[in-house]
Amino acid sequence: MHASTPFLEVDHESISAPYRWAFRPDEPIEIRFGVLRALPCMATGVSVVAVGMADDAAPEILEAEEDEPDTVSDLSGYRMFRVVLPPAGREGGIAYRLGYRAMDGAWHWRADWRRLIVTNAPRLSADIERSYLGHVDGRPVYGPPPVVRATPSPADWRHRLFYSIVIDRFARGRADRRHAGLVPFRPEDARGSHGGTLDGIEDRLDYLADLGVGAIVLSPVYVNDAAGYHGYHPLHLLAVDPRLGGMEDLRSLVAAAHARGIAVLIDVIVNHLADCLDWVATDNGHEARFKYECGDLQVPLPYPEDLRHPAFFHSPGGDELVGTPLFGFLADWRTEHAYVREHLIRHLTYWIAEADIDGFRFDAVRHVDLPFWTHCVEEVGRYCRAIGKADFLMLGEHAGHTAAEVGPYSRDAAFTGMIDYPLHYCLREVFENGGTAAAVSRYLEHDAFAYRDSRWNLAFIDNQDTSRFLHNWGDRFGGLDRARHAHRAALTVLILGPAMPCVYYGTEQEFSGALGMHKTDDGQWVGHDAHVREDMFPNPDCQWIFGPINTPLHQPFDRTNPTFTAIRELARLRAERPAIRSGDRYTVIGDDPAVLAWIMWSKEGAGDLVLVAANLSPDGPQCHSIDLAAVATRLPDGARAILARKSGWSALVVDRAQFSSQPAGTLDLQLEGYGTLVLQPTGQAASEPPPKARAKGPVPKRSSPKSP
Repeated sequence: MHASTPFLEVDHESISAPYRWAFRPDEPIEIRFGVLRALPCMATGVSVVAVGMADDAAPEILEAEEDEPDTVSDLSGYRMFRVVLPPAGREGGIAYRLGYRAMDGAWHWRADWRRLIVTNAPRLSADIERSYLGHVDGRPVYGPPPVVRATPSPADWRHRLFYSIVIDRFARGRADRRHAGLVPFRPEDARGSHGGTLDGIEDRLDYLADLGVGAIVLSPVYVNDAAGYHGYHPLHLLAVDPRLGGMEDLRSLVAAAHARGIAVLIDVIVNHLADCLDWVATDNGHEARFKYECGDLQVPLPYPEDLRHPAFFHSPGGDELVGTPLFGFLADWRTEHAYVREHLIRHLTYWIAEADIDGFRFDAVRHVDLPFWTHCVEEVGRYCRAIGKADFLMLGEHAGHTAAEVGPYSRDAAFTGMIDYPLHYCLREVFENGGTAAAVSRYLEHDAFAYRDSRWNLAFIDNQDTSRFLHNWGDRFGGLDRARHAHRAALTVLILGPAMPCVYYGTEQEFSGALGMHKTDDGQWVGHDAHVREDMFPNPDCQWIFGPINTPLHQPFDRTNPTFTAIRELARLRAERPAIRSGDRYTVIGDDPAVLAWIMWSKEGAGDLVLVAANLSPDGPQCHSIDLAAVATRLPDGARAILARKSGWSALVVDRAQFSSQPAGTLDLQLEGYGTLVLQPTGQAASEPPPKARAKGPVPKRSSPKSP
């Protein structure tokens, strides 16, 4: 029981709200509560609003009927009442609050609302269907059959530009879902929900296609606790957060993306749940109870129900990275426990079966024991091959600074690739702190061999956990024009490099947010990352701690600004040129403090060769004369043949740079500060078009690159 004068909530019945907070669309919703007997009232009831189910939903008052008192508890001071809400009929959210009507006829309502979700998702992991799907690697595969026809995974991921999205901040949709789910809608608050939805993304797919995007990476879609606008505080592992949409909205987005040749990945979490446990130190270590059971009704019990036990979570005080609550408060799964491991893997196959997604970004990989990943990646891979998604992409997010830290997870767990944080740190050191281009070259040439195959890593220059590249440009770069040149140089290295490139949403609109500090209610300053999760849509209400960061340079979803057009041009090159989309990298200039130059070569078709050069410093002109005969000795036979029969060089991209080909067989480059060049030999055969976006085929061979 939970008393909140003058009300008493019945909060311990497993089939009634608020203990049960996830209901199916065909289920009635029972609410039981009491009102003080000493309070004179004519009636009691609940004020109900259905959210995300109909436009312009208005609160409805449902009067309660008197109920039998609970025989177990002493309720002599309360009159008990019962309200049954009719089935909602469709997925969405419901908010309600208790009230009474005084003798003068006026209704008096409790200030806080209780929030419920309506979803077709199972409440038990054991309810996920498990059927025999065939044999893979000589062993049977059991799992959920696809709800919609499984779309074969892309034949080759490497020619695609990836685009990472925080759903809540990207685009508002057609239905008003602002108050659905558990996250409060507070567009004025950097840490509140701002209203982005899945159908909002679907409505902007043509914008993404025009940018050249071939794959989108969505932030987690799980139902989150009140603090989880970003998706990383899950409370229900099997349901789409109704403020974002429903499972049908996710399926619709995936289908619409596939129709445009765009693959869809979702971010998934097996390391933790939201902050839902209270830990108490004892003589024998620690004991835990769920916060809800301790009286905190604002933190509901997690789903699925068959994983709802404190014994399935690590207590505080474990290893610094593995086996302890992340950030000191997120409930950390015992992934070494066979039962937990089985059900977490089952939930992953559930999302594939339900939504026809093409890949996972696994969050917080380094905080989970490596044996779990070895088993998980293998089992998810076997399931995907059984249903026809042979090339399902699995990317591990390990925020280590060096390849030596991240590499073991790549090799031993056999992820398709890793989120390339070491390359990110390397590039930021060059552009922000005066590091040398040679350090980037060393990473790409030598450190990358720490991975299973670095060409399948996802490279980025900024994301939802880092300051944006363009932040504070006035101090660092000396003005917007210079900042744009630096940005373009970094994007050239990213998109035309050997790894798979990923652009963070808003990069193309020149967003410039920085990691910031937040003052808590008790006066403490703590770091937070809301400042780098700006809104793509207009939101003048949001006044951030360090000013109104929602003051964009361009109109929302502008397609004409110089950074948008630069990314589109580079993405087109990657998609069209076999050398870039599937080739190997060979260093041409790698020991210079300012300039990087490399050749990308592919034997695809008649062979394709492209030379890329970038000045990563503000100083220029930087002049280099390249001895092509010497370079050719380090290239494969096919690449040497192209250089031998070339008649010169032509430019694919020229930005603040010049070049000339000399009779002696040298190529002269002149690059101004942050200048870039992309050249092709004239006389080589025309490149073939990129492979079809979707085709069945074997898993791509991922041997270590000769020169990563």
